Amino acid sequence: MLLSVDEEILCLFPSLDFNRTNVHANSKERMKTLLAVLARVAEKGCVTKYDLTKGSGDRFPRIGGQTAHDVLQELEELGLLKSVRTTNEKGTLKIEKVLTAKGVIACLTMPEFQKTGKLRKILDNPSFKGNKLAVLLKIYNEGYVRRRIDADRNEFSAFVTLIKELGSRGFNLELKTEETIMNDLQETEETGFNELMKLGITDFAEGFSLFMNEPDEEGQRMKQELTLLLNYSLKAKSPQPRVNAEQKTEQRRRFVQSLMNMASPVSVAWLKSHRDKFAHDDLIKAVDRKLAEWKIDDIQDFEQRADYVTKAVQQVMFEQLQKMLE
Repeated sequence: MLLSVDEEILCLFPSLDFNRTNVHANSKERMKTLLAVLARVAEKGCVTKYDLTKGSGDRFPRIGGQTAHDVLQELEELGLLKSVRTTNEKGTLKIEKVLTAKGVIACLTMPEFQKTGKLRKILDNPSFKGNKLAVLLKIYNEGYVRRRIDADRNEFSAFVTLIKELGSRGFNLELKTEETIMNDLQETEETGFNELMKLGITDFAEGFSLFMNEPDEEGQRMKQELTLLLNYSLKAKSPQPRVNAEQKTEQRRRFVQSLMNMASPVSVAWLKSHRDKFAHDDLIKAVDRKLAEWKIDDIQDFEQRADYVTKAVQQVMFEQLQKMLE
């Protein structure tokens, strides 16, 4: 079975990586069958064991019933597929297999699924309702990744770069939960942005505009909203101790750093989605409620408070985006 793969991403899934050394020929074919079934689920949205036994042309050849059962079971055990119970037109119970969010990442091993439009269609499947990793992948797929824009960004998804970076770090995604994968992706995105900062981006305005594709006026408005939000939230409810000039300089530096961290893909996606219905007071109230839950009103340390505020803003925005995208 001939199969075009991206080796930088394939290495993240050892059970699928037929290019590994010392893999027996029979095992290689099995791995290619697993990938072919993943591709078919991605194309169709869902499959049953019966679908696999019928085949679908040269690309998806027919496989036997036992093989179909075993392959689907293995992909489910790897966390790449899950079972969904449904009924056909006659009301008969039927079990379909659909991709998990981790399974979507596994599909990126095949270059055809790295295209923004195709990924958007895959991630629009109702089976991803309530899945946090799927929401993050949707945000990244829309181009909200702080990287220098490549010529083919319009065709290929921006978050493919992040997945490849996980591969270069020797990760094994089969051993990770979707929650840890989500954390790894966000950390990788932020780390990459910080590396760009070290290469010569010296201020927040330039860093923010790095991944904005809106006119300057729109970008300025978003930067102002984030600045107002951070300014308000950093004000402790209890009296603050006096600080000297050196401490003030450090606080300004930390403020800019927090602003940069706050201007994440989640924030920009949230601000764009709320451009016509943005209520600054409503967002502040939601962030205040989150901070109250964490009981940080009495925290005096500026840096510690800034970290909590940044985290609270991200969580509030992500939760609201999740509701919008479901």
